[in-house]
Amino acid sequence: MDYKGITVFWKKGETILKGKVVETHSYKKNQSFKEKGKAALYALYIRLKNGKHVLKNNNEVSVISKNYNE
Repeated sequence: MDYKGITVFWKKGETILKGKVVETHSYKKNQSFKEKGKAALYALYIRLKNGKHVLKNNNEVSVISKNYNE
């Protein structure tokens, strides 16, 4: 799946954060990061609405849509 341009969300404590994927980096199969039994295949560079950026693995986020209104 190509995550670039897609809006994603994730939970941080009691807060739900949302942002748009700006860049992606795919892992080689033997270098996948494993967390809770799921292999992360992509690192996502995400821009939040306030202009800040975060880096998340694809298994840490859920997809909302390809549209993102700022």
